Amino acid sequence: MKRKKRRLKKGPVLILILIIFLLIFGIVKLCTKEEPKKEENPETPEVPDIPQEPEKKSPLEMSVQEFTLEGYFEGTVLKENEATDEYMDEVIFAGDSIALYYVINKLIPGKRLWHQVSINPLTAITTKIYVNHIDTGKTFKEVFEERQPKVVIMTLGTNGITTMQTEYFIEKYKEFLQELKEVSPNTRLIVQSIPPVDKKYDEEGKGINNDKINKTNYYIAEMCQQLGLEFLFSANAMKDENGACKEGYCITKDGIHPDVLGNTKLYEYAKSHIGQ
Repeated sequence: MKRKKRRLKKGPVLILILIIFLLIFGIVKLCTKEEPKKEENPETPEVPDIPQEPEKKSPLEMSVQEFTLEGYFEGTVLKENEATDEYMDEVIFAGDSIALYYVINKLIPGKRLWHQVSINPLTAITTKIYVNHIDTGKTFKEVFEERQPKVVIMTLGTNGITTMQTEYFIEKYKEFLQELKEVSPNTRLIVQSIPPVDKKYDEEGKGINNDKINKTNYYIAEMCQQLGLEFLFSANAMKDENGACKEGYCITKDGIHPDVLGNTKLYEYAKSHIGQ
């Protein structure tokens, strides 16, 4: 009895052949795939040079000759703003013997002077003061509370920086000014810088010198910013090209207190900066 030959169905066979063909074609294609050619010596894009701004030097690092507060304590250090003569007539000049010289040099009448000699930020809190050369028997705080002045330019520090550590100096100055603002809140209280001294103090290396004055003025300005007070940086109006008191601007006998020329510069600087 003859067996019948078993025939494969054409459909599955064709599919199998097609799959094998595709696999072989894919493998051949993968093996023969060319890698993209790399460019020889590709050009590096040029990056333009960006000029670097020089690092800003702190005033505390500046020499006596270059010292400035330009660009520091904005809104605190007063800029040019001319005051009228009528407004200046209302200004009280207060403080130590530096304030007294506004009267000695005949720039203001005695009635606009509130002072005591040889005081510093510590002793100013408790020392009795003179008004119009009359001993009031009262402290600055008591006189402020009683008279409620409209505008006061306060000058302190020439005495203090020779004996007081800077941190303590500022601590006491701040305490003093806060007391004045507390009892006379509507007073426009302007703090003036310590003026420069004669160059001999730099040469002799004494307790007071222009480098120490500059640094203290920086800290006074910083203090004013913290207290919301204005700082009158008039010291530069009296300086020469070396940062010391210009010749003829400080009285010869001590080289510290302003002479007529120096005092006039201080007054003119105030007038050109405290306008409202």
